[in-house]
Amino acid sequence: MAPAARLRLTLLGGFQAETDRGAPLVFPSRKSQALLAYLALPLGQAHPREKVADLLWGDLPDAQARGNLRQALSRIRKILPRAVQPGLVLDGPAVSLDRSIVDVDVARFERLVTDGRLVALDQIPDLYRGELLAGMTLGEPSFDEWLASERDRLHELAIKGLSHLLNHQQNTGAIEAAVQTGLRLLTLDPLQEPVHRAVMRLYMKLGRREAALRQYQTCVDILKRELSTPPDPETRMLHVQIAGSQPAPHEPARPGTTSAGEDPMPAPITVAPASAAATPPETSQPTNLPAPTSELVGRAGALAEVMALLGTHRLVTLIGPGGIGKTRLGLEVARMLLPTYPDGAWVAELALLSDPALVPATVAIALGLKLTVGAESPERVAAALGAKRLLLVLDNC
Repeated sequence: MAPAARLRLTLLGGFQAETDRGAPLVFPSRKSQALLAYLALPLGQAHPREKVADLLWGDLPDAQARGNLRQALSRIRKILPRAVQPGLVLDGPAVSLDRSIVDVDVARFERLVTDGRLVALDQIPDLYRGELLAGMTLGEPSFDEWLASERDRLHELAIKGLSHLLNHQQNTGAIEAAVQTGLRLLTLDPLQEPVHRAVMRLYMKLGRREAALRQYQTCVDILKRELSTPPDPETRMLHVQIAGSQPAPHEPARPGTTSAGEDPMPAPITVAPASAAATPPETSQPTNLPAPTSELVGRAGALAEVMALLGTHRLVTLIGPGGIGKTRLGLEVARMLLPTYPDGAWVAELALLSDPALVPATVAIALGLKLTVGAESPERVAAALGAKRLLLVLDNC
C-alpha cells in the first residue's frame, strides 16, 4: 500500500502548498510556484530539464536557463520538509514529482470526473474552486500558452462533471441541490441554454415562479449580449408556459419525478467573447437608474453569476478593491432585471454619507417615499414599502 501523501498542492483557484498536517509551505517566487504546478500536471510524469528551462526562462541562453532551473529546484527542495524532499525527484536529465508523496487537487478532480458515480461527482463543486493557478501570469510566452491550454481543458472538464451531476440530481429529485449545480454551471458557461431551461424548470418545481422568470430574462440578456441572438424556440415556449401559469405555494417535487420534456445532460458550449454591452429591455417600470455611459465589456460571466444569485437570495453583496467596476456591474444587473420587478429598480448613493443614521433617509429619498422629516428609520422605510416588489442597489463606494 502506497504511503500517505505528505505534500498537498492546491492549484485550482490559485496556488497553495501544505503538509499532510496542514502546515502551510510558502514559495515566494512565482517561478517556483509555476515550476511545481507544471511538474504536477500530470502527476508522476518525468519532464526533460531542457524543456522545463525553456518553458520558464525562454528568453535566456540555454546554459543560463538551465542554471536558473537548478537554482529554482534547489530553493524548492530547501523549503520542503525533510520527509517530503524525496517527493521532488531529480533524476539526471529529467525532473518529476513522486505521486506516492505528493497529492494534487487537479489529479483528484480528474479522477472524480472520470469515475462518474454520484458519490464522486458530488465532490466536484467543492474541489473545482476556480481556474488553474487563478491570477497567475509570468510573462513567459511558452508557459502562459501552456497555462491557458490547461485552464481551458480543466474548465471543459468541470462543465462535463457538473453536467453529469446535474443530470443525476434531476433524476433523483434533489431539486435544491440541482438548482445550485445549474447556477454553478452557468457561471462557468453562461451560454448553455439547456441549463437555463433546466434551472427554470427546477425553480417551478420549487414553486418559485418569479425566480424562473428572472432566469429566463438572464438567458435572454446573455444571448443578446454575447451572440446577438434570441433564445431557442423551446426556451421561449417554456417562458410562455411559466408566464401563463398561476403562482403556486411551495410544492416539493417527489424523489424520482421529472417534468415533461426535461433536457438531457447539456453539452459544453464554447463561450464567444463579449463584444458589446446589452441594450436594457424595453420596460415601463419606474426607476432612477442612470443611463449607462460606457459599454460593459467582458463581464458576461459576472453578470450571469450575480443575476443567478438574485434568483436564490434576497441580498447579494459585491465586494472587492476600489475601481474594479462593482458599481457598474451592479447597475447593469439592475437594468437587466428591471422588467421582472413590478415596482421598479432603484439606486441609493451612500458613498458620501458620513453618518450611518442618514442611510434610511437617503434610501427613502431615492425610492420617492413620503416620510415625516426626521422620522426616517429602517422600520418606517420598510413599512412604507409594504408589499412592493422592487430591486434596490445600495452603492457605498
